[in-house]
This record gives sequence, C-alpha cells and structure tokens, in this order.
Amino acid sequence: MQSIPPLSGPTGSENPNVPAGGPPAPYGTQAWMPPAPAWEISRLAGMSEAQRRARSGGTLVLIAFPLHLLAIAVSMVTLKALVESGVHHSVSWDALFAAAQTAGVMGLLLVGILGQAFFAFVALAGGILLRGNHTAASGVMIAIGVFALLFSFIMFGGIIGAIGGALSAGGGFKALRRSAPTLYYGVPPQYPQPPGNFPP
Repeated sequence: MQSIPPLSGPTGSENPNVPAGGPPAPYGTQAWMPPAPAWEISRLAGMSEAQRRARSGGTLVLIAFPLHLLAIAVSMVTLKALVESGVHHSVSWDALFAAAQTAGVMGLLLVGILGQAFFAFVALAGGILLRGNHTAASGVMIAIGVFALLFSFIMFGGIIGAIGGALSAGGGFKALRRSAPTLYYGVPPQYPQPPGNFPP
C-alpha cells in the first residue's frame, strides 16, 4: 500500500499566519478575548460625556455667583438714585435706610439683599460640586435658579439677578445626568469572529 507523502509548505515559524508550535486550539477552547462590543464602548464614552457636561454646567453656575453679588450693589445704587431724583437732592445711605425704616419697607429691603446673597452662596457651592462631578446638585440648582430668576424680577435684583438665576438653572440642567442611550433592543451584542478559519 502506497504511503501518502507529507504535505509540503511552510509550517510553524516558517508561516507568518501560523503561530509557533502549530495552529491555535479550536474556537471555544483557547483563551481568546474578543474586543469590547460597540455598545460597551459607547457606554464608556457616554460616561466621559456626562463628566464634561457636569463641568460645563458647573462653570455656568459659578458665573452666576458674582452676578448675584453685583445685583445687590446695582439694585441699591439704583434705589438711591430713584430716591434722589424724587427729592431733587443728594441722599446719604443713612438717610436712605432711615427713610426705608419710616416707610415700613426696611424688612423687604433686607429680605432682598439677603436673598441675593443666599443665591450667590448656593451658586458658588453648586458650581464647585458640579465641577467635581457631583451631579446630584443639578436638580437643586435648577430649582434655586428658577426661584432666583422670579425673585429678581418680582422683588429685588433686577435683570442682573435674573441673569444669575437663569445661569444657575441652565447650568444645573446642562449637568443633569441623563440615561445612557440604548443602541439595541432585545438583541444581544454580536461579537466578531475570532482570527483564523474556524467553524462557527
């Protein structure tokens, strides 16, 4: 009986497509790790995007901090100018506060000043937290920002305080954590075929 001659051709280290020591073990028996699927890579990228949104939102909230303080100064100077235009002569700050006390609006004035100071403090703390990726503060900043906007228009602070409130609310909304997008619906991720010609 005629023997079959061995197959000719490069094997082992002579063939660059075959690793040294022979071909790899069949698929399923070798320690081969497939690359991460697209949905996993997208999830990791989404986490990074959420951190960028938190830092950007925190920056907007921090800008609101000096605006609320500026709103106090501008509102007081405007109030003094209105009083002086009404009496047609210069009025000192002591006389202004005394007149407010006499008119019974000193309490409202103090509430307005303390309110804007409170909004400034919250904006400073919230901006620092959001830039540190503490997105739980985003909901608080949205609520405080909307309240500060209405407070500035209705009571004390004017347009500058309202801008500060809008920045606080906008920064909180920008930093709000959103659920990761779903890239497939009930279909498991498809892993790529391993290297080599192996049966499925």
